Amino acid sequence: MDLMRKIGWVWLLALPGMVLAQRVSWTNYTTNQTLPANVTYGVIQSRDGHIWVATEEGLCFFNGYEFVRPVDTSFWNGAEAFMPVEDPQGRIWFARIDGSLWYVLRDTVRPFPYQNRIEPFCRRYQLPQDIQTDADGSLWLAYNTLGFVHIYPDGSFQVVQSSSGGAFAYAEVNGRITAVVVIAPPEQLPSSLASSIAICRNHHLEYSNALPARPGVHPPWRGFWKLRNGDILHAYKGTYYLLRADSVVWQVRLGYHANHAVQTAEGALLLTVPTNPTPGLYYFASIEDLKRNRGLNLLPGHFVTDIAVDSQGGWWATTHHAGLFYCKNPKLEVFDRSHGLPSDEITSLSYDGGKRLFVGFRPAAIVAVHVENLQITPLPVPPLSSRDVEALLFEPQQQRLWCASPLYYYQGGRHWQPAHLFGMSSLVGSKSISLGPRSGRLWCASSRGLFEVDTRRGWAYHHGQMGEAQLYYSRTFDVVESATGDVWVTNREGLRLWRRGDGQRLPGKSREKKDVSLRFQARSLCVIFDGLLAIGLRNGGVLIRHPNGHTTHLTQANGLVSAFTTRLRTGAGKAFYVCSSNGLSRLELLPEGDWSVRVLTHRAGLPSQQVSDVLEAGGYLWIATNKGLVRLRDMPPLAQMPSPQIKRLLVNNTPLPIPPLGLFPHDANTLLLQFHSLHYPSEGRITYRYRLLGVLDSSFTVSTNREVLLANLAPGRYTFEVQAQDDAGTWSLPTRWSFRIRPPWWQTIGFWTLLGLATVLILTLGYRWRLRQIQQQMAVREKIRQLEISALRAQINPHFIFNCLSSIQHFIAENDSASATYYLACFARLVRLALHSSVDGRHALSEEVEMLHSYLSLEQLRFQKRFDFRILVDPTLSADDILLPPLLVQPFVENALLHGLHNKTDGLVEVAFTLDGAFLVVAVTDNGPGVREANASRHAYKSLGMMLTQRRLAMLSEETDLDARRENLTHSDGSVAGLRVTIRIPLSHKAEP
Repeated sequence: MDLMRKIGWVWLLALPGMVLAQRVSWTNYTTNQTLPANVTYGVIQSRDGHIWVATEEGLCFFNGYEFVRPVDTSFWNGAEAFMPVEDPQGRIWFARIDGSLWYVLRDTVRPFPYQNRIEPFCRRYQLPQDIQTDADGSLWLAYNTLGFVHIYPDGSFQVVQSSSGGAFAYAEVNGRITAVVVIAPPEQLPSSLASSIAICRNHHLEYSNALPARPGVHPPWRGFWKLRNGDILHAYKGTYYLLRADSVVWQVRLGYHANHAVQTAEGALLLTVPTNPTPGLYYFASIEDLKRNRGLNLLPGHFVTDIAVDSQGGWWATTHHAGLFYCKNPKLEVFDRSHGLPSDEITSLSYDGGKRLFVGFRPAAIVAVHVENLQITPLPVPPLSSRDVEALLFEPQQQRLWCASPLYYYQGGRHWQPAHLFGMSSLVGSKSISLGPRSGRLWCASSRGLFEVDTRRGWAYHHGQMGEAQLYYSRTFDVVESATGDVWVTNREGLRLWRRGDGQRLPGKSREKKDVSLRFQARSLCVIFDGLLAIGLRNGGVLIRHPNGHTTHLTQANGLVSAFTTRLRTGAGKAFYVCSSNGLSRLELLPEGDWSVRVLTHRAGLPSQQVSDVLEAGGYLWIATNKGLVRLRDMPPLAQMPSPQIKRLLVNNTPLPIPPLGLFPHDANTLLLQFHSLHYPSEGRITYRYRLLGVLDSSFTVSTNREVLLANLAPGRYTFEVQAQDDAGTWSLPTRWSFRIRPPWWQTIGFWTLLGLATVLILTLGYRWRLRQIQQQMAVREKIRQLEISALRAQINPHFIFNCLSSIQHFIAENDSASATYYLACFARLVRLALHSSVDGRHALSEEVEMLHSYLSLEQLRFQKRFDFRILVDPTLSADDILLPPLLVQPFVENALLHGLHNKTDGLVEVAFTLDGAFLVVAVTDNGPGVREANASRHAYKSLGMMLTQRRLAMLSEETDLDARRENLTHSDGSVAGLRVTIRIPLSHKAEP
């Protein structure tokens, strides 16, 4: 304890009146971080967001992860690069040491196509003083002692030089100033030249007498820069002039000369000084500060050659020996031991409401910082039991600074006084200190419970048994008192409310399992505004309790940087701060009732993610980290994370340019995509999520990798989508790239269409060929059948004729001339009808009946009238319209005569034609012995006529779908009365004329 007290007094005696020097936080990129060389000459940001750096070993660009050199296959590969500049087409131009011009297009270095036009200037004047590109794509080259050379896109050029005298000349090209020393006549030397100012307008130099004549100087000792309001800043041998409308507004002597000057969007001015005795980067908060020479050297001792401000507000400074410096948040100032603080680890802060900020450290130390002039005053250190200052609180009524642990207070220049338990000499241990709304009372939380402190007397009251809460000797994490007098306590058992000596759990809904305060351990507390209570939950974010008992739960999903909270602090208005080991969050209640969240992390310039305390003092936000004290005006607004850029494509391990819409053959189906988001404050620590649309599983994959392999893709259309995540967990706008894998030719629609057409054609031709073949076969078969039928007819007719002629011969031999004559007449009529029907193979039913009548008449004569016959036709039948094959019924009648009535003298044959639907029904009935005896008789004798009849019946059945059935007729006693043959013939009518 005595040692710490001595250390505090050493600081008090050794550093009275020390002033904190302002410092921004820099990230230094050197060859250890893939920078080609530590000697750097120039820096710009291209329109696509990349940082281009001209170095001693060539040009390179930075993508937030690494420095990449464009492909350079020339003789000058690896040589110096100077004065990078971008033209409207996106090409990056630069000069080599020999004065030659080059440009980068599609990551490849290419020579200036009209290099021969500027070779005479290169030989005489060597390296240009400056390069600028115009809106039309033309180039402006500034050569010292010559003037300006304007090179047009077609290679033609125009020289602008002095014709009457020497001057400091400048030209405004595309919003930027390029300047040279112009000499005329050429034989005059710069050192003996009296110079004025000349402005290049319309390819002519217009002289101004705003400045007195001065001897010419070497180029590094003069310069012109355009300010945002249109004024011109002119430097000459360490003196700076503000020119407005060709007149000097004011001048100031700084003693050092800048070779580049840049004005930021906020109006601050940055001057780069690359030469002794005071090199560095000089910062002026405004033009007025420059006028009054109130600047700070932000990079003392570094030979700064160029400065650029990127689109995200960051600063990039090139140096002649130490590589590239990057300041991600120039508005953020960091103070540490190098600026006079006793330690880098800040543990606690407190503010007296006026000009003093009290800062506690680890190891234990306390200083007071003047919030305006940054003068620091060390304070003695009390005999603390811990190795750091765990809590600081300034109590305004007694003007005392309270410190823990144990609890001490400091007033004026007196020594630290301990706080004692009331009526005892015991010290009060404390982990946190809070000021109650009523004057004269503090609340302390400690490992032994809850203490109430009388600030006037320095006495502490230990609150013990309180109802069922058992707060006595219970480890307490934090305690605050609301404006209504309610005391809120967090301990091992959760959140407690202390009223009138009672320690209670939250009433009502708080006992439900769904209550967040019961699911997470409550640690830190803060009464914010309008009676709202903010509760820091361990691994659960922040719970905001409203006076009506309702709660709002905010987590990382709402934008908090961490679910673990270390301390809560009130802010101005309706805002409060959440400290964590992952950065700082600022929450503000919006008028519509939602909470807006701003975050501050290492990406935004914090020297460390570990934030132990924060407060607002003197118009600034002060942040305690374990790597220094941070000061800034306000929390930066949450900027949208830039959408990732797809920068490289490999197809089957072969690099290819990235087309707007990719189209690849079926065997080029393995793609490697490399991408990155140009968010330089993240220093390469960016989380991405990507997916491939067009596959079965199109869910996102979250990763920090910057490349994805899409292997063995099936033919089809795909869209690759990638996003980047910021500190608040918000995803950037997606970057999408669509491509298509073409199917092989045998899987294309055209191929399958042609194949289908060819198949249909082949099937059609095959069908038609087969149909024609079947038709030909059927025609041949039909012809053969007709020939066979005709042949059978030809065979049947001679047989019948033979029988008829035999009968006629018999009648002639018997001298029965009448019978012979009748027989010949019937025979002639039958032959005539047979010849008539044989022409087309079909005749009318009436003709069939007539033929049957003639036939039976002849047979009746031949059988000497041993049988009789009847031919019956249904009156409903149109005998002249119904067609059927000739002599179709004749075989059945002949069969009845030959086999049914062969041995009978009183035989009877009846032929009946009736209609049954679509069929013609023919019934041939005889009174013979029936089927059995007929079959016996048939088997006993087989004549040629019978065999011909059977064949004809078979063929007729096949041809006409003839259906013939036989059945015996019986008497009432069961004896056979005869045989009936029923024939069903499909109706066929004559075609109408």
